[in-house]
Amino acid sequence: MRWILIIILAIAVELFVRFLTRNMEDKQKREKLLARIWFVFGAILITVWLINRFYK
Repeated sequence: MRWILIIILAIAVELFVRFLTRNMEDKQKREKLLARIWFVFGAILITVWLINRFYK
């Protein structure tokens, strides 16, 4: 259940960033920004998972 909430939160953040950057001139820059957000989100999830797995 917790993972579903995390995924929904990530999608909401991406939609919010897309809304804020909808008028950007450089579409490639916008896509790089969105890709960076997903990369950081994945890194945070993996880090949290590793911490919870090994430090319980």
